[in-house]
Amino acid sequence: MPLSIGRNLELLSCGSSSGRSVTGVPLQPRLFQLNRERDDIVEEVVERVLSGRLQAAWESQEHGLELLINEAADSELSLLEGARSRGGRERYAFWHHIAVTSSHNGEDQNADLLASLVERYASDIVGQCNPAIFRLVSRVAPLGLNTLFNLQRLGGARHWPKRWSERILVQGEIERIRRLSRLGTLVFVPTHISQLDPVLLGWALDQASLPPAAYGAGKDLFTRRIPAFFMRNLGAYKFNRRLKHSLYREVLRTTAQVLLERGFHSIFFPGGSRSHDGRIEQSLRPELLEPALGAYLASLLRNEPRPVFFVPVTINYHLVLEAETQIGRHLRADDQRRPVLEDAESPDLARIARYTTTTLGRQHAVSLYFCPPLDPFGNEVDDGGRSHDRSGRAVDPARYFQTPDGPGRDDNRDREYINALSERILESYRANNVLFSVPLVSLAILDLVGQKQPLWEINRVIRFARGEFLSSDELTAHCDRLLALVRQDAEEGRVRLGPAVQEADAAGLVQEAYGYFRMYHTNPLVLRRGNGVELRDTELLYYYSNRAHGYGYERRLRQGV
Repeated sequence: MPLSIGRNLELLSCGSSSGRSVTGVPLQPRLFQLNRERDDIVEEVVERVLSGRLQAAWESQEHGLELLINEAADSELSLLEGARSRGGRERYAFWHHIAVTSSHNGEDQNADLLASLVERYASDIVGQCNPAIFRLVSRVAPLGLNTLFNLQRLGGARHWPKRWSERILVQGEIERIRRLSRLGTLVFVPTHISQLDPVLLGWALDQASLPPAAYGAGKDLFTRRIPAFFMRNLGAYKFNRRLKHSLYREVLRTTAQVLLERGFHSIFFPGGSRSHDGRIEQSLRPELLEPALGAYLASLLRNEPRPVFFVPVTINYHLVLEAETQIGRHLRADDQRRPVLEDAESPDLARIARYTTTTLGRQHAVSLYFCPPLDPFGNEVDDGGRSHDRSGRAVDPARYFQTPDGPGRDDNRDREYINALSERILESYRANNVLFSVPLVSLAILDLVGQKQPLWEINRVIRFARGEFLSSDELTAHCDRLLALVRQDAEEGRVRLGPAVQEADAAGLVQEAYGYFRMYHTNPLVLRRGNGVELRDTELLYYYSNRAHGYGYERRLRQGV
């Protein structure tokens, strides 16, 4: 059942950003200690990276310090070449000096130089959290959004909900996750489809009395004054998507692991970027899961076991803020050749405001579903933090790291653990994906066109179906058959459904989708004409239909299952 945000929630330990326990004794969320420990975190990151690199250089000339430093300098210089700003020119001169100096240095001098570079990166990456600003945002942001929505209601949409919390469904294993936050470190691993995901997830954590979490944010988000102010004070650590050399990646990975080892709950988007085609994640980036596995092993090696719990979260919208740009990039061959992590699109505040006052003005416009927690090996975890395999048998996670000499690392074995965990997270995404009317009706529309044009592949449907006409009767009948399939899947635990998909008949489902189709986007997805609809933006119809991808609905519709 949806979490009732308006009621009084039990406040458990550091799970409450309000800072009070069930006994009324003031408590501080772990994240609020970040500023106090920041210098120690940077120092620990520098020490770990430096000691590892010095050991590798001592063991093999292939891992020499000069080569490592020059790789970093070449990467930085390639990004700064042609820089016009004063800061850019100064950074170019700095890295040029590093490249020249390292070639004349001895190993001891390059070790000192490497230490200074690692500290430079770590100091830039590690974030801050200002408790006063965090509390202010927690109190003021919902009030501001409520005011904005209520002013919008005066324009005529009086049936819309009055409260911000009524627009967002927060569901799932809330109580269990609260309990686990007292027993170990939480790693939230959400699906990622919009720039709004981190904001809405942070809001949902606060409203559900779950602990605030550190999270990574692209450096481009720190270039605008207002977003940068909040990013710098709400626990975000900064990363540069464009830096891909090994030293930077190692500093970033080590920073994430040190934060987890110190008990800072964290958020990772394991897909690595927003979904460009609207689908729920099909694969995960293992390097984004590795720090948590390393943090758990480190606690075993210290003989101070601290569990790490992964919490998959599915985030679904009726309409997506940047759907037009994302699907455009996905379908254009030139953009397909560009790595997705190069995407440094900055938020357009005017567009966000328009989206907020239209799409998010509707009831249940967004869903966040907190899935059953998992241990680092993909086993489900109960309320007491105990792991259970797929057969329900209790298992001891510590045994996964056992070697003849005690707990230890094995790169090949640990890679298999990461793969198994990735598969379980992807399974959880699919089973807890919340389907709304927009993806289902979009799928029904495109499938009907495909049935009328059986020789067309989906790319031809997208390209040539603009202007196709579908009667209301045939579309409603097709949606009725689709609705039967998705409800059957929901009963069997293969997917979850939004309120209208649970309760409305096919005609009501189509009607709700029509309301969204003509809302917010530059062009409507379909136009009502006579006793049917004319397809207009087939790219967006494809984008939204993809949220229902992976369940075989097109095949099952054609088989009459």
